[in-house]
Amino acid sequence: MPNIKDFEHGIKEYYKACMFNTQNTIEQRKLICEKFIDFMQDRRNENIDMHTILDFRNSMTEYKPSTINKYLNILRGVFAWLSEMGYWDAANPVRKNMWVRVPQRQQEHVLKDEDMFRLTNCDKFVHYDKKELRQRAIVVFLTTSALRESELISLRPVDLDWMRGTAYVRNAKGGKSRTVLFSKAAQVAVQQYMDEARNPQATDDDPIFASAKNPHVGIYRSTVWRDVREFIHLTTGREDIFPHALRHTCARYMLSEGVPIAEIQTLLGHSSVTMTEHYAKMIAPDVVPIKSAARVFNENVFKTENTSCGA
Repeated sequence: MPNIKDFEHGIKEYYKACMFNTQNTIEQRKLICEKFIDFMQDRRNENIDMHTILDFRNSMTEYKPSTINKYLNILRGVFAWLSEMGYWDAANPVRKNMWVRVPQRQQEHVLKDEDMFRLTNCDKFVHYDKKELRQRAIVVFLTTSALRESELISLRPVDLDWMRGTAYVRNAKGGKSRTVLFSKAAQVAVQQYMDEARNPQATDDDPIFASAKNPHVGIYRSTVWRDVREFIHLTTGREDIFPHALRHTCARYMLSEGVPIAEIQTLLGHSSVTMTEHYAKMIAPDVVPIKSAARVFNENVFKTENTSCGA
């Protein structure tokens, strides 16, 4: 039965195999692998089996259940690669039945209809400076495309198709590429930002949201977070909205308008429809069935006309 020394030997080759993944993906995988290695420092001669992984899982008391499950899933994938490549001569010790139960609750951190109204109508009353032009472009683009913030940062003008209204996301999460919506509202916001606020030294091959100091690199993720929070607070007064909440908002509106779950899966870039269905339950659990029931009863069974009850 292999131990942590075998894991450390194989993990060096695993890191090399990850070189074509996004930097964020690589950092996350290294984080969990190093965390596991640290956990095993006092158990270096012990065989690694399911009980070892359960002990490791139970040691992560400071994390939310969803984070623990994410880490276990990454570790399961690592062991699967090590086994396939001949670096792990045993069964995968990470089993799916080790996942921690996550309470199902409706996602509250999404933009509501009144927030969207304020967001889309504030242009009539606000004169934006250069920083706010960037913030508006980021918020509108994220809200209408379901992009992850890392994907937004890597986008370049050459990835935008203004005629078709699409944006091509290269080497996204999991090394996959996909096409997302580049809405008319996003086009207006991005065009104004590029004309008036983008680093003038940046070219079409540089990031759309280029750094003010170096036009060849994109802004930091922390800048995206700050821009989203500041602009949403400016336009709606909300203080609980962050970049991923705009992705949730986009999914919510697509669900509420009856977009098929398979199409939403493609737009979100989920590897499986199960994740998209989880989104649906979390973000808008009642939207589709309520709309269906309304169509049955309001439009068919009880057709409402200009009649009144009583005399």
